[in-house]
Amino acid sequence: MKAIRLALGAAAITLLTAGAASAQQEPRYSSALAGLQSVSLVVEGRVSDGCWPRPEETKALVAARLQGHGLTVAGTANGRDALYLYVLGYALEGGRTCVWFVDLTHLGWSGPYRLLRGDKAAAQSRLRDSLTKLADIFAADWAASNRAGAGE
Repeated sequence: MKAIRLALGAAAITLLTAGAASAQQEPRYSSALAGLQSVSLVVEGRVSDGCWPRPEETKALVAARLQGHGLTVAGTANGRDALYLYVLGYALEGGRTCVWFVDLTHLGWSGPYRLLRGDKAAAQSRLRDSLTKLADIFAADWAASNRAGAGE
């Protein structure tokens, strides 16, 4: 099982780093964000070995961060409003270290994904910090999209 995890992780990292060279640079604003008034956060986590101990806490912090930027965070997702917090992760080195692929994605928009590695004891804070930074990028792109959509 461990060999399969390592092989899958290595394959994912190889694919992701290959795609990084073609990643779009700032700004990433999109017409899909123009006119967007609210988002609904959807957690898509495939994390094992205790490497994301409190996903709902992270979701609440991301929601508060987005609201601080002026976005309304609704309770239920409906297609165009869905903003996905995606985390794939597992433990290595006898369970002391975790690795994660972290992404924030919306229809027509994708932030710069992050590949993280860190001490399992700090898993919650690493994921919280990474996803709130991605939320800041989303909010900035949302604001730029709406300025562009308004003809500014």
